Amino acid sequence: MAFSLKIITPERLVMDVQVTSVTLPTALGEIEILDGHLPIIGIIEAGTLTYRNAQSTTSIAIDTGFFKLLGSDLEVLTEAAIDVNSMDEGAIDEAVKRAKEALEKAKTERQLDEEELDRLDKILRFKVAQKLTKTIKH
Repeated sequence: MAFSLKIITPERLVMDVQVTSVTLPTALGEIEILDGHLPIIGIIEAGTLTYRNAQSTTSIAIDTGFFKLLGSDLEVLTEAAIDVNSMDEGAIDEAVKRAKEALEKAKTERQLDEEELDRLDKILRFKVAQKLTKTIKH
């Protein structure tokens, strides 16, 4: 049997898929949710969310947040979610390089607008999620 998994960030609905199990990182360790699980609400730690369906197993790097399971619907509300299978390492490395250069330039010029700060923050979070996921896989 399958149930619905929705991963939601402040920016968008990241995914809405049917799954057979989900493993979430929590403050007390990992929790695995299967179809028919009793209703539950909890706090998510930054780490790797893994879900399985009939075709595959997929890992998503997630930031802190909350989850709610009610009936056959699991909703994960998180600050950020990154599908580690779709990451382009070359683009990430280039983005991190540009972010570091912009931060160094900002230190000397003392000028950095809010949009630029948001963009740099997202780039750095992405890089951290990538490193975290690689560490967890090994």
